[in-house]
Amino acid sequence: PGMTGRQLIEEVAPRWPHLKIILATGYLEPVERESLERAHGVRILQKPFNLAEAADLISSLLNA
Repeated sequence: PGMTGRQLIEEVAPRWPHLKIILATGYLEPVERESLERAHGVRILQKPFNLAEAADLISSLLNA
């Protein structure tokens, strides 16, 4: 509680470096997006999204 998605990622990713992370967000600066993707391998699910988009992203992460 009281933490942003980015703050949570910054806490969790170093502890479990092989964790696959998806951030569902409605707005993210391009620089912040690139930083999260590069530093932690975070994948972004842009809001609004539908079930098919979420399922495709989850499937691609699980199969990687």
